[in-house]
Amino acid sequence: MPTYLLIDWETQQHPSMKIVMGELCRMSIFCAQELGFSKEAVQVDSASLYCALSRYLRDIFGYQRITDSISSRLESFASTCSTERRGELLKIQDAILADLRDCGIRISSDNPYVHKRAAFLLYHLTIAKPFYVKSPINTEVGEKVAYFNAYSSMFIVNAALATANLTLNVSIDLIRDLTYHNLTRSSLEAVLRTAKKR
Repeated sequence: MPTYLLIDWETQQHPSMKIVMGELCRMSIFCAQELGFSKEAVQVDSASLYCALSRYLRDIFGYQRITDSISSRLESFASTCSTERRGELLKIQDAILADLRDCGIRISSDNPYVHKRAAFLLYHLTIAKPFYVKSPINTEVGEKVAYFNAYSSMFIVNAALATANLTLNVSIDLIRDLTYHNLTRSSLEAVLRTAKKR
């Protein structure tokens, strides 16, 4: 299970991006086998997958990284100052952190909740489309081939949601929408809020 997908694996005991990508590739192969494809038919565009994961990390944890960086730099500088000057620096720090919320950062929260994290992961995986299968298109498997990235992305997100004891029933309509429409992060978040406790 990709328990680290919905946490900031940079601040936790985390695997490298290479390990995460390998795990997601294995999950897409498992998904393909569940859909009736051989594992040899699965193709993963590593550059697209890396890009999707990088953007996900930036969106979800960018604000936290910036605030941590500002806080640590100002606090280390403040420790060398007088008490009066230290108080001024802390006020400046608070003002800078308050201003960051209006700087166009997608999520201005230190700890976004699980549905938002899952929605952003699903968004970036469906936009980048890193998973596909090489298979002759016929009437039996043609639809599964076209929808494979959406199936794999939902499989990965459902596995990540399982770490929070949540599960989402995936309909063919959602798979079609993920494949053919540009869904927004907020619409995906609304869909993922329907996830039920296991």
